[in-house]
Amino acid sequence: MSEEKQFRCRAEVEASFTPEEKAVDSTPLTAKEKLQNFWYYYKWHTIIGLFIAFVLIFGVAQCTTKEEPDYTVMTVFDKYVPSEVTGKIEDYLEQFGEDINGDGKVVVHIYDASASDDRDIQNANSTRLMAELQRGEVMLFIVDEDNFSRLDNLNVFEKYPDFKDKDGYALNLRYSNLTDELNSVREGFINHEYYVAKRVLKGTDYENTEKFIKSEEKNLKLLDKFIDSLTFKNEE
Repeated sequence: MSEEKQFRCRAEVEASFTPEEKAVDSTPLTAKEKLQNFWYYYKWHTIIGLFIAFVLIFGVAQCTTKEEPDYTVMTVFDKYVPSEVTGKIEDYLEQFGEDINGDGKVVVHIYDASASDDRDIQNANSTRLMAELQRGEVMLFIVDEDNFSRLDNLNVFEKYPDFKDKDGYALNLRYSNLTDELNSVREGFINHEYYVAKRVLKGTDYENTEKFIKSEEKNLKLLDKFIDSLTFKNEE
């Protein structure tokens, strides 16, 4: 067989085993088909991305809508203080405050560092209290007998002219109308001595700063009006 015939024969054999190429479908996909195709390949990427976006948006919204208080008062009791009690203290004190931050309302926030049966909460509250004592941002405290003694031993409080108890370092609130207010939302919650006291300026991070001086002025006005509002009944 000549070389030319061998070449043609080999070409025919190879062609017989070479599959025909299918024509490529160039018909464009519809919008629905494109969406289905995307969802098939990127379903979990999309779900995870949407979840992350939701978390970020929710977090930003929480930060931007968070209410900035005009005053912060710390409560320290040797027992759990329910939210309705702290809420009632806030409501009572807000009557005597000013709109310091200009948002059109007076907001008092109770910064609670009281005891808890939950060990984690107890540790967190203890840390919160120690951190605040160092910073010195909170001016007014409402504390029970034991916690007044503990903090007074640390020289946390200072005398104030309108304080008639604890050698001028506190005012006993047990037999005041505030007690009636608190017991109206949690019956029998106040059945012990508890006090309002003012923290000392010296030794805090904010000592003698302009921010602290202005804060002290506003807090003392609130304190004076609060004391003037109190009525006391005879000790039982």
